[in-house]
Amino acid sequence: AKLPRGAAALRALEASTQPGVEIEMDPAAWEQRLLQLAMKQSVRDAEVAALKEANAQFTARVADLENQCSYYSRQMEKYVHENEELRSAEARSRQASTDYLKNIMVKFLCERKEDRRGKMLPAILTILRPNPTEEEQIWEANPKWKK
Repeated sequence: AKLPRGAAALRALEASTQPGVEIEMDPAAWEQRLLQLAMKQSVRDAEVAALKEANAQFTARVADLENQCSYYSRQMEKYVHENEELRSAEARSRQASTDYLKNIMVKFLCERKEDRRGKMLPAILTILRPNPTEEEQIWEANPKWKK
């Protein structure tokens, strides 16, 4: 099938998707059309190159973020483990303090001599950690004991 020349031929060429369709064009129109197509292809090639570069940058950024995520996950696991160890040590320490306080209190309550009881009070106050007002009240209530 032969199509008309000129602008109609260009429209026919753009719209044509059928193989084997012959279009008659003068050589200048063909040259102009080839230049247009070459320019479009050049622009598309540049766009593809830019997209490939952007993709490479995003891929590198994703890999970097994955590495950071992995690092921070390991750090978090480490800190969780350390926290568990600290809590366990704190619980053991509390238990030891409680046991120590119990032993001192038993001795304190069983001690008949006032001067020895007074000497035990600083250890008891260290464990109980009263505020300054409470500590002052204890010392005032027991004037025989020396600070």
